[in-house]
Amino acid sequence: MPDHFRFSYQGSTRGSTGRARASDRWSAADDASTAAPVNPLLATAVFAITFFLPITLPMGMAEAWVQWRSESGEPLKWDRREIEMEARLGGNEGATCLPRAEGVELYEFGPCWEDVVRSAADQYYRTDARLRIDITSSPAERTCIIGDGTNTITVGDTYCGYAFGDRSVAIAFNRYTIKNGIILESDVVFNTAVTWNSYSGPRRRLSNDTMLFDMHRVAIHEFGHTWGLYHPDESGQTVAAIMNSAVSDIDRLQPDDIEGILAIYGSKGISAGAADPPRVVLQAIAPITAEDRSTIRIRCEDEQSDCPVFLDCTDQGSGRAFSGALSDQIPAGGSFALSSADIVRITGGTPWDKRLTCKLRSPRDVSGQVWTRSGNGVLINNTAVAEPSYSEERYTVRLYSIPAPGGVDESNIRVHCPIDAHSDCDDIAIRCWEDDGTLHEGSLETVERGSVEHFQSQRLADLIDHRWQGMGLSCKLVSSFGITAQILTRTGGNALVNNSEVGRLPMQR
Repeated sequence: MPDHFRFSYQGSTRGSTGRARASDRWSAADDASTAAPVNPLLATAVFAITFFLPITLPMGMAEAWVQWRSESGEPLKWDRREIEMEARLGGNEGATCLPRAEGVELYEFGPCWEDVVRSAADQYYRTDARLRIDITSSPAERTCIIGDGTNTITVGDTYCGYAFGDRSVAIAFNRYTIKNGIILESDVVFNTAVTWNSYSGPRRRLSNDTMLFDMHRVAIHEFGHTWGLYHPDESGQTVAAIMNSAVSDIDRLQPDDIEGILAIYGSKGISAGAADPPRVVLQAIAPITAEDRSTIRIRCEDEQSDCPVFLDCTDQGSGRAFSGALSDQIPAGGSFALSSADIVRITGGTPWDKRLTCKLRSPRDVSGQVWTRSGNGVLINNTAVAEPSYSEERYTVRLYSIPAPGGVDESNIRVHCPIDAHSDCDDIAIRCWEDDGTLHEGSLETVERGSVEHFQSQRLADLIDHRWQGMGLSCKLVSSFGITAQILTRTGGNALVNNSEVGRLPMQR
């Protein structure tokens, strides 16, 4: 099927290949109307702008987002929500991690350039449209080839052989089918003629007054073109948007940008936000720069419906707020594990400085734990004492994040039958869920009144007839007696420390 290229504001022209080309260049100037010198091969582009027919919302509506259209009037978009892009930024060379900006490391979103563009791409996945760009590292030369079928992110002093001009900092272009405007290929190129770093907030200058450009916000803008958005300010609209044509102090997707993405691709209906009640408060989550390594594990306590979760976090040192929703719902009865780096990405890409406190908000019942690995060979109590909760004449004890048998973290589970029980505890049912929500069941033999039953992870695996991986098992012990339980884990290499018991706030309806 014939295909065309589209680069945004220069319009289109016919080259020697017989295919249409058009371009987007994000201007370095505040005055986006100041045009850069144009390569002769694109000379007719400015005259072809009349063929560009942006989609805008009806007059009187606050939104001003604009969607690209082909010369024939077809709106440009992908036919799917997930695409792959190669990051051709220098492979594993040290230069990919060290910007040439007064010899400093990346201010934020790093440590490497690939981390910066991944964080920018995640901005679109954090919307309800859940648009994912799967960015893979490529050792290929820092270049792009128009029409090779590979989506690329790269840098250079030209874009695929065409000149940037004096005032262009980056460019995105799409190849699409003539018949229906479906995008087939997208490429993003950053201009090496300007000085790059990554940071949030107002634009910055170096000590010599040279503008220091933030690759993170520029990448967010260019990925907007990848998904089919255009410049609202160049279509007669006045709105706060990162998709406006000039670099500004705006460093994140704005409501107008998100409205455009949702209008083009629709919502996947996964919602959890700051208005949902808090279900868990998790304390002392280590930053990514700390020697300690924190992991939070969140469990969906609802065994019938999946749980969307919103992270509402605060840096305990600076008081800065961090927030964002999990990319997917946690399966009913299942669990998610998130590292500190995952939390950084979910909450917008800015690392915190001290320890983090997070409220987990959800319309459904969820629980959570914080795990921090540090030290060496220490015997610790994973959950303190898990006390029973009472419902419908049955007691339930929860034991979560149980390490698998045979690993470096060896666990001993201790189940206590209270001395005031009217008889031995002989009706203990075991119900365990994997992280994906799969249920496995078994039962425990009689525990004598006033005594403690000890058993290892391997015996638990035998009781439920299932062997799991990592810490991916959460269990409930259900009995007519008020049993209690503990897990003690002796770790190898480093100590496995649980900062909190199972965190869970009373349900709010």
